[in-house]
Amino acid sequence: MKKIILPILALAVIITGCSTLKVFTNLADGADMSTYKSFNFTPADKTEVASTYFSEINQNRVKEAIAKELATMGYTIAEKPDLMISIFLKVQDKQEIMTSYPYAGRGDFIGIYGGYRYEPNAITAVSYTEGTLIIDLVDTSKNQLVWQGVAVDTISRNNKNAEQKINDAIEKVFLKFPKSPAVK
Repeated sequence: MKKIILPILALAVIITGCSTLKVFTNLADGADMSTYKSFNFTPADKTEVASTYFSEINQNRVKEAIAKELATMGYTIAEKPDLMISIFLKVQDKQEIMTSYPYAGRGDFIGIYGGYRYEPNAITAVSYTEGTLIIDLVDTSKNQLVWQGVAVDTISRNNKNAEQKINDAIEKVFLKFPKSPAVK
């Protein structure tokens, strides 16, 4: 019984551990985000829209979440914006190896001074899919990338909480966003 429970617990720890959202941002040297006041989105890449993970519905969710975050900072959506926003999703299948050691079990007395050694009870491979959402903000007058936000997390094809997961990721990315424009 103990041999069955430990691998299951290890699997649960791995799956839970893999779902930690990681966020990275990068501001271009010399970029002053307070000089920008408006934004809009680039047209969707049709190959990305067809993706199982980045359906048109999920792309719209990402755009709505970004627009909401930027609006709270004083940015407005415009036909001829200061910033164009491109969004991309990179998907990778990954695997994590987990070794579990028993709390007690076979303990061999070894060495002249004594001691015990424990051998692994189970080695489990857990497969998961990692999604990397990339948000690029491009200065339209210079056609130059000025800011990039990246969110990395596990994703699922049948994620019932996709909208909440997207909103949480976008919110965390924009927590690291530089100062907003002067509010009128």
